[in-house]
Parts: sequence; C-alpha cells; structure tokens
Amino acid sequence: FFKDEEIITFLTMLGAYTTLPTHQQSLIGYANLWAVHHLGEGMSLIQGGTKQVVDALVEYIDNNGGQVVVSKYVDKILTEDKKAIGVRINDGIEIKSRFVVSTASNQETYLKLLDSKLSDDKFIQTIKKQKQSGSLFQLFLGIKEENGEGLEYTTTFVAGNSKIGDAKVYEKMYNWDLDAITSSGVITVEGKENSPKGFRSVNISCLIPYHHSKKWFINGKDKTEYNVFKDKIAEQIIENFSKYIPNLKDRVVYQNTATPLTIERYTLATDGGLQGLAHTIEQSGRGRGKIKTHIKNLYHAGQYNFPGAGIITVSISGNLCAEMILKEHLKN
Repeated sequence: FFKDEEIITFLTMLGAYTTLPTHQQSLIGYANLWAVHHLGEGMSLIQGGTKQVVDALVEYIDNNGGQVVVSKYVDKILTEDKKAIGVRINDGIEIKSRFVVSTASNQETYLKLLDSKLSDDKFIQTIKKQKQSGSLFQLFLGIKEENGEGLEYTTTFVAGNSKIGDAKVYEKMYNWDLDAITSSGVITVEGKENSPKGFRSVNISCLIPYHHSKKWFINGKDKTEYNVFKDKIAEQIIENFSKYIPNLKDRVVYQNTATPLTIERYTLATDGGLQGLAHTIEQSGRGRGKIKTHIKNLYHAGQYNFPGAGIITVSISGNLCAEMILKEHLKN
C-alpha cells in the first residue's frame, strides 16, 4: 500500500508499541492510540513524568475520604446472588463495597478472581482463546549525565539492523535469539527534575517472550539462575545500546530490571502483556470487551477494554467507567 520509505519505516516501528509484527496489527486501532498521544505538535508528554498522574490520583482520593491500599494482593472478587459485593485480599481480610472495578486481565478477572460458573461456557472459551499482547524486558538505569550525549531526546526508537515490525525479526525474538532481542527497543530519558543533579534516569525497553523453555531458570523459590540470566540480558542491552548512549557501561551508577514475570506479578496482566489484549483487528475497538460486565455491580476498566491501551486511552476507559457507576448510584 505504501512506497514512501519513511512511511514504511514509521509503520513498521509501530511494533515497538503494539508488540505485534506489522501484518497482525490493526492500523485503525493503533491510529487512535497514536492520535491521542499527539494532540499538538509532536508527542504529548506528562510534565514531570508518569508518576505525576499517580500522585495526583492518590491525592484526590485521600482528600475525598478514600483510601489507597498498597502491598496487598486481591485473591477473590466476592459475589452474592450473582452480584459483586467486595474483594478478599490474600491475608483473608474482606473489603465490602457497592461496586467493584477490576483492571486485571480478562483471564485473571473471570477465571481466577471470580468463580468461572458465574459466566457461560461461550464467554469462558472466548476469554481462554484471546491473544495477549507481547511483553518487555525493561532495564532501569541511573547514569552520569556528563555532557548529555545520547540523552537529547525523550523517546528514541531503535531498530538495530532490521525493521522491528518485520515478521522475521519477531520469529527470531520468539525463538530466544538474544541478539535480536537486545538490539532493538525504545530508550526513554526522564526529565532532569526526576534525578539528582549530574545524573539522569533512563529506561530501555526491549520486546521479549513471556514463555521460556527453562521457565526463566526459576527452580521453585530459588531464583539464583533467574537473576544471573537477567543480568546477562541487561549486559547485552547495555553493550548494544552504547551505540546510542556513548560510554553507557561506564556511566551506569544504578541498575534494575523487570521481566514479563515482573509485569505479570505487579499488574495481573496475563503473560505480562504490555498492552493487555493484542491490538489485532478482531480485538480492537469494541472487540476489546465491555466496561460494564454481565455480573451486577462489577465493572472492568483499563487496557483490556474499550477503547484500548496507552495512558490517555486507558484514562478514557476509567472516565467512562466512573460515569457508569455514578449514573447507577444516582439512579438508586
């Protein structure tokens, strides 16, 4: 459809966002995601970083009589007469409520947190067959700013020696070719306000499979080999990305990593899916699912539902969900 090389390069680079090879992506679905992030000239960014959104939400909740509970794992959505009445956290404490909103994945919500008998067989089978988006290996670095070389841009897409949307590249990645995995990705440089003077925070994200033939070298509770494997991947990323941030290895003063297992653990995203359901044609737009579920007083917001993934897009989902709940509350 396209002959212009710049357009072709741009469209293939979309794979860094959608985590899909070009031939599987929904262009219309992605166009919506891209548009809401580019409302002005260039990319719309949050001043002070994404943390500002979280801090603002927590402050609003605290100031209006709410409470944000952290470091607690919800292991059950409580129901009574096919109606959501609260949640149970992993220490056994039950929190009752008039409404429950899940932002966990479809599989976590309907197959684990809820009794699957509350949904019909067709719905359950649909959930089981849904394609998850790809995941990431994330390398979080604190580095010396020095002369700022390599830190000029907030976001840089790196395709290595190939186009990131190329199906052949994805085949290499999903067959655990570490060179293919660690040579392409996205560099994000945090603003100076988020780092001590003379240093900068840098995040390098590379597409990586969730499934590993050796289960990421985790042996029960023993994660020694897992940690060694993470360090090996991080070392290779630093080596390959030194082309774009000169002398990177010697500038690193702090390092941390996250794998698809980390993302799944903290966000309840099935397979550590970066964007919830994969943005295929069938799973874009209304194909992502309804915010108001078939279980009374249970709502499902976030990247697994309409309109899709991305900070702004997910915020729209949250607003739609809140409006539905308020309408229901005021009616009763």
